[in-house]
Amino acid sequence: MTRSHGLRLINTDDLCPGLETSGEVVDIEFRQRADHPELMDTDELYDLLAAEDPKFDKSVANARRELAHVIDGEGAPPTLRSVRLDLGLSQAQLAERLETQQPYIARLEKGAGNIAYNTMRRLSDALSVDMNTLDELLQNTKEMRQ
Repeated sequence: MTRSHGLRLINTDDLCPGLETSGEVVDIEFRQRADHPELMDTDELYDLLAAEDPKFDKSVANARRELAHVIDGEGAPPTLRSVRLDLGLSQAQLAERLETQQPYIARLEKGAGNIAYNTMRRLSDALSVDMNTLDELLQNTKEMRQ
């Protein structure tokens, strides 16, 4: 069975003032890679859009920063996800910095599983926080998910 997904990129000035966008409306349709391996996955789509618009990477990073301040709610303690977003990073980008896979980052952001000391070191470096702050982020993440 083929499942299509549409993606519409628009000028988001009304939603996120100050977010730099090209102002163009781009309609893109893609299908799940498992059903249609000849079609691009989201990383390839991102790369394609970034190649077409030099400001795309910066716009997406700015949108992530805006989202970081909204996603867990006003006044909520910082979580692993909110710090990652505040840095303008995707899960895949953070995973690359840690030399791991994106699903591992997703599990950490859900508060699932334990994290090895060496991974905590790399994660604290990648997020530019000390180990105590990282521990607080991980605890806040677990508490938010319960």
